[in-house]
Amino acid sequence: MSISNFPNGFANGLTLRGVPVESTNPGKSFFVNNSSVLAEGGIGGSDSNKGTYQQPFKTIDYAIGKCTAARGDVIYVMPGHVETCSTAAAGTATVDLDVDGVTIIGLGRGAAQPRFDMTATAGIVTVTADNCAIVNMNFHANVPSVVIGLSVIAGATDLLVKNCSFDVETTTTDEFLISVNIGVCCTYTT
Repeated sequence: MSISNFPNGFANGLTLRGVPVESTNPGKSFFVNNSSVLAEGGIGGSDSNKGTYQQPFKTIDYAIGKCTAARGDVIYVMPGHVETCSTAAAGTATVDLDVDGVTIIGLGRGAAQPRFDMTATAGIVTVTADNCAIVNMNFHANVPSVVIGLSVIAGATDLLVKNCSFDVETTTTDEFLISVNIGVCCTYTT
């Protein structure tokens, strides 16, 4: 077991579940959860909570608004969380990753993988900031003809999308017309 002298760092390194952590998060960490499965001793997700593991925010978009640009903030999305992406106002996104350097990490696999649930054709997740990452999230078309699932807006650079899935409701004719749209000058998108 690793001994910690946090907040002054980890003199002997840090190991989580037997795996050494090579670089720790330089920014703040926020948690999001609107599922019925709560952390031990935790409460349900609310955007008036502190955004901690036991007091998570309810929405990813709210958590993004709590981040500081270029600090390296991370938003952990708990297993079973479903972010509803419904009709947005013209020219806006349901969820907009608009703060530089933010990473969104979904926790959970299979049916527990957190997801963006497109419940309207205009439901969309956009990336307008640089140096961001979206990891292990499910983009799910829940209606026919979702126009775009994930849109990287022109000029947003250095985006990493890793271990994400794009799927549809299989019992109907739901679909993405475009799963991922990458605008011009979006260099170093991976």
